[in-house]
Amino acid sequence: QPQLGRTLGPGDRDVAVLSDRAWRTRFGADPGIVGRTLRVSGNESLTIVGVAPPAFVFPLRDMLWQAGATTPPTADLW
Repeated sequence: QPQLGRTLGPGDRDVAVLSDRAWRTRFGADPGIVGRTLRVSGNESLTIVGVAPPAFVFPLRDMLWQAGATTPPTADLW
């Protein structure tokens, strides 16, 4: 269960879920982060749809999870 927003679902495209740590350290725990668009991997944009709970650490703790991605994107915000 995410602490904000929702998780990734079938058919999602161009959306991502932030880790708790990324949400706190990169975005100051902004409760309005859901719906915000981020530029990642050059010109690609992702809409944040949720924030994972603090205990969720798969595969890394400080990242975002992108729908359909097998590796984390290189985010300009990092």
